[in-house]
Amino acid sequence: MFIKIGKESNIFRLEVPKQVYAAYLTEGKENEILMNLFEKHKSMEKAIDIFINS
Repeated sequence: MFIKIGKESNIFRLEVPKQVYAAYLTEGKENEILMNLFEKHKSMEKAIDIFINS
Protein backbone atom coordinates (compact mmCIF):
# COMPACT_ATOMS: atom_id res chain seq x y z
CA MET A 1 0.00 0.00 0.00
CA PHE A 2 1.42 3.39 -0.97
CA ILE A 3 0.41 6.46 1.05
CA LYS A 4 1.45 9.98 0.15
CA ILE A 5 0.60 13.06 2.21
CA GLY A 6 2.07 16.23 0.74
CA LYS A 7 5.72 15.53 0.02
CA GLU A 8 5.92 12.63 2.49
CA SER A 9 5.30 9.11 1.26
CA ASN A 10 5.52 5.62 2.70
CA ILE A 11 4.93 2.07 1.55
CA PHE A 12 3.17 -0.34 3.88
CA ARG A 13 2.39 -4.02 3.69
CA LEU A 14 -1.06 -5.07 4.81
CA GLU A 15 -1.24 -8.45 6.50
CA VAL A 16 -4.43 -9.92 7.90
CA PRO A 17 -4.95 -12.95 10.15
CA LYS A 18 -5.60 -16.26 8.39
CA GLN A 19 -9.20 -16.24 9.64
CA VAL A 20 -9.88 -12.86 8.02
CA TYR A 21 -8.24 -13.96 4.76
CA ALA A 22 -10.45 -17.06 4.66
CA ALA A 23 -13.60 -15.09 5.53
CA TYR A 24 -13.15 -12.82 2.50
CA LEU A 25 -12.24 -15.46 -0.11
CA THR A 26 -14.51 -15.02 -3.13
CA GLU A 27 -13.08 -17.05 -5.98
CA GLY A 28 -10.80 -19.90 -6.89
CA LYS A 29 -10.04 -23.32 -5.53
CA GLU A 30 -9.58 -22.11 -1.93
CA ASN A 31 -13.10 -20.64 -1.91
CA GLU A 32 -14.49 -23.90 -3.29
CA ILE A 33 -12.80 -25.86 -0.51
CA LEU A 34 -14.09 -23.44 2.13
CA MET A 35 -17.65 -23.53 0.79
CA ASN A 36 -17.60 -27.35 0.73
CA LEU A 37 -16.55 -27.33 4.38
CA PHE A 38 -19.36 -24.88 5.14
CA GLU A 39 -21.93 -27.12 3.44
CA LYS A 40 -20.66 -30.12 5.38
CA HIS A 41 -20.56 -28.47 8.83
CA LYS A 42 -23.28 -25.78 8.41
CA SER A 43 -21.04 -23.33 10.26
CA MET A 44 -18.76 -20.80 8.58
CA GLU A 45 -16.74 -20.39 11.78
CA LYS A 46 -16.06 -24.13 11.96
CA ALA A 47 -15.35 -24.27 8.21
CA ILE A 48 -12.79 -21.47 8.52
CA ASP A 49 -11.12 -23.15 11.53
CA ILE A 50 -10.80 -26.42 9.60
CA PHE A 51 -9.62 -24.60 6.45
CA ILE A 52 -6.81 -22.68 8.17
CA ASN A 53 -5.65 -25.69 10.18
CA SER A 54 -5.39 -28.09 7.26
